Amino acid sequence: MEKYQHQLFLMPERRRFRVARWELEAFFGAFQSGTRLSQWEQPAMRNDLVLCCTHGTKDKCCAKYGYKTFKALASTVAEHPLPFEVWESSHLGGCRLAASVIVLPNVRKYGRITPEQALSFLQAEARQQRFLPGYRGSSQLTPAQQSAEIAALTQLSTEARQPTLALISDHGDDQAREIRFQWRLDQQQGELTVHCQATTLWRVDTCADLAQGPTESTVWHAMVNG
Repeated sequence: MEKYQHQLFLMPERRRFRVARWELEAFFGAFQSGTRLSQWEQPAMRNDLVLCCTHGTKDKCCAKYGYKTFKALASTVAEHPLPFEVWESSHLGGCRLAASVIVLPNVRKYGRITPEQALSFLQAEARQQRFLPGYRGSSQLTPAQQSAEIAALTQLSTEARQPTLALISDHGDDQAREIRFQWRLDQQQGELTVHCQATTLWRVDTCADLAQGPTESTVWHAMVNG
């Protein structure tokens, strides 16, 4: 009956559980009530978890592009000493950016990761650095702040190092925002201001929308002030 066993993960604690399908209700009831979960607990995860969306039922783009990237990520981890577990995933959002990837427990989301980028992407994450060509911004930030974060990282990062950023302020409206970060890189630190401007464009968000055609969307463009 091994096929009816589920692995469940609790992040950022890195806890792992193995639960039989017929015990799922009891497990989640115990979790909600704060009861000990020791009967299901397995050794804690040592490696980060990389999820790659291959959910073709939700969007054919994720099946077409996601599965190729998943296979490349999995084979790269198998061939190199990289600290990751790679799993296929259902819907992660951002289907138009397939292949979509999320790395846990840091909850870093990426889009348009290609098979050719698998090694450089995983090497960056192994160094606890964001892979900027596909990085979508911190999930804890607003869309404008995400655009500003990526702009700040691109401005301040060196080939080997990336700064830590702390959001100081965010002022403006739904058309223009001024966002300030405090940054630190090795022994240097400072503040950086990013101006974000909203722009509307017409785009097809998912493969499922191809018959409907493009719809109007708002995107943010970020410009860094020194």
